[in-house]
Amino acid sequence: MKTIAFALVVMLVGVNALPSEVETAEFKNTRIIDDLVRGVLEAVIELAKAADPYTVDSASGDYNFPVPGVFSAVASVENFRASGFGNIELDDVSFSGSSLRVEISLTGVQASVDSASAIVKIFSRTISGSISGSLAVSNVRVAVVAQLGLTGYLVDDLEVDFSVGGLESDLNIRINDWDLSDRINNWINVTLPAALEKYSEQINRLVARAVLLILGRLF
Repeated sequence: MKTIAFALVVMLVGVNALPSEVETAEFKNTRIIDDLVRGVLEAVIELAKAADPYTVDSASGDYNFPVPGVFSAVASVENFRASGFGNIELDDVSFSGSSLRVEISLTGVQASVDSASAIVKIFSRTISGSISGSLAVSNVRVAVVAQLGLTGYLVDDLEVDFSVGGLESDLNIRINDWDLSDRINNWINVTLPAALEKYSEQINRLVARAVLLILGRLF
């Protein structure tokens, strides 16, 4: 995965770094760039498909802070399964001038767990929690338009259009003696989709800024 991602970055940097006066028939044909980007993304999708579904039959672990009595945690999970994340469709890849557009969609992702629990101790306080049930996300779409760097950065500007068709939560969650299942399920099923729709523009701008910040630090 890291090798493929690195190859994509190197390719884009190389194309973007070409002097403007160099006009070869190869790079004037944007179809070549489209095919290169598409090939890298399709390789990533194939890796996701190979890992779908992801299951954990049983696992447990613990952690203790080096200083006794400060912090410790014990956690376990039984029969965890996540599926659908490999059903990615590459809907559009286009390169024009210095603008790269990529659009992908995902039919749906489902995750379920028979039992997961944790016990955390912070000084003299003990917090225990458990979760079971399922969570599904449907019709995810992400469209990205990147203006490749003309000012020394890999990407000068980035536009993100992200949408989710639906959320379905059927979780059983307890923290100590509190049953939070109804509150959390209502928030995921009702409140969160409404907020994603109402504040979609602000969320898209926030995601784009975060990605630009990360890219600026890395490259």
